[in-house]
Amino acid sequence: MNNDKSKPFDLEAAKAGNPVEYCNKGGVWTEAEFVAVNRAGRLVVVFKSPDTNTWMPIFAEEDDLRMAAKKVTVRYRAYLWKDKDGSIRPGITDPKKMPYANPEMGEEFIEWIHRDWQEAEITPPEST
Repeated sequence: MNNDKSKPFDLEAAKAGNPVEYCNKGGVWTEAEFVAVNRAGRLVVVFKSPDTNTWMPIFAEEDDLRMAAKKVTVRYRAYLWKDKDGSIRPGITDPKKMPYANPEMGEEFIEWIHRDWQEAEITPPEST
């Protein structure tokens, strides 16, 4: 058992499909997926073995599970701009926070680093 329970296991959230993590016998937290509660009331999960990178089914104790941080996919484009001091800095457009922002319209804009939209999977701070 590992006592690092930054996000304690929540059975209802796990049943709803929220990501979970399993602490293996070596004390390492690894990606897992809640499957069910069997007739005897035991928790059934599959976890990703860090050694073989394969999914393995097990009966898990609640103490060996915790809720995993949720990941989200974000879209962005990066650009360079000049601040008031003349320093060149990177900037990022975020279509969700500022859907109509267009850096090219500002006189501080220099050039696009990425003209095409990029995608990245991140863990927002509020989900850790």
